[in-house]
Amino acid sequence: MYRVRRWRKLMESHEVIKALREERGITISSLAKDIMSREALNKFELRGTSLSSEKLTKILAKLNVTYEEYLHRLDMSSLDTKKKYDILFKQAVLHGNEEKYQSLSLSLEQKYAETAEMFYAIKKEQFAIEYNYIQNRSLKGSQEGIRFIKKYLNSIETWGKFEISIFGSCMFAFPNEYIYGNLNRLNRRIHSFIADSPIHSDFSHILLNALILLVAIRKDYTYGPKLIDQLQEYTNDPNYMYEKICGNIFSKVIKKKEMFTLNDIERELSILQYLGYDEVANGIEQALISGNK
Repeated sequence: MYRVRRWRKLMESHEVIKALREERGITISSLAKDIMSREALNKFELRGTSLSSEKLTKILAKLNVTYEEYLHRLDMSSLDTKKKYDILFKQAVLHGNEEKYQSLSLSLEQKYAETAEMFYAIKKEQFAIEYNYIQNRSLKGSQEGIRFIKKYLNSIETWGKFEISIFGSCMFAFPNEYIYGNLNRLNRRIHSFIADSPIHSDFSHILLNALILLVAIRKDYTYGPKLIDQLQEYTNDPNYMYEKICGNIFSKVIKKKEMFTLNDIERELSILQYLGYDEVANGIEQALISGNK
């Protein structure tokens, strides 16, 4: 006998706005200010009364949420469906299957033609850049795709999870100045989110990847201290313990520069492994080794 699954109810617009507001610790009065009356917003959240597109746009801007992220929250099943493309791409790369990759690329192209939704065009270019680099260890032939993604990211004033994800995935293809400029801009905006928001975790993860790329691999010590300062902002929270340890690692790397050896961070790597962050420890170690070649 088949067990009947109870599908999660899709959220409606007023429920999404209320959830986003509460996640950020913003009061109804603060969100309503300069947009609508407190009473009108309260009625909207409680009963789903009508809301003009102009007011919705202003509310989303105040919540620091893109319209695309809002739509994803409206229909989480749609977001889950889109996640399959990342899985298919990883499978194609893992098995070195050119046919699978080309099939995925064609599928994304067709979906974009059908829906005109930028998600599919952006993912197609992201995968093309990553696949080309994995296969050839080069960004030759990817410059048009890189320009396309940068143009998209530059056009979005307030990044949501999708834009942060794309930026993180393609960071290896961007110049150092572009990486730091966007991380600095993100860091200023990120403070509008409450401490336990998932976006804090996303951002700290990208900061760590940026340190690995800029300091360990590219040996650029100009932006490293500033990125460490940003990373340390999260380390007072016990949930970000491994970020604190990683910050200490890169502080030592920057301080010693060419005189640095893996022996200098043996203690930190051991602590990461003891805490169960073997993958993080190994990733940092391999990046530092490859950067010295």
